[in-house]
Parts: sequence; structure tokens; C-alpha cells
Amino acid sequence: MEQTTGVRTGPEPLRTLGDYRRGRQKGVAFGSKFSVLQDGTVTVGDELHVESWGESEL
Repeated sequence: MEQTTGVRTGPEPLRTLGDYRRGRQKGVAFGSKFSVLQDGTVTVGDELHVESWGESEL
């Protein structure tokens, strides 16, 4: 992926991630998923607390 334009230029990063981040369902798993529990704004430097973890996709 060309970082400045966002244009895909080859098989990376999925090729490398696929070596160790293969999901149980299908495809390559990466990134995070979060749920918002209340209104507000999150900014750089804010402290966040994890209240529970879901099941891993790996």
C-alpha cells in the first residue's frame, strides 16, 4: 500500500499478516473493534479502560 496516496501497490501487508494473522472464519484478521458506551470525544493522550474482551478471531 502506498502510504501517501492509499493506492494498493502489491500484496502487502496482507501477505505478511496472512502468515500469522489468519482468521478462523476466512481471510486475514487485523485491526480492532470497539463499542461506544457513552457520548463524548476521544483524543490523543486520553486514558481508556477495557471492561471486557470478546472472543479472539485467531
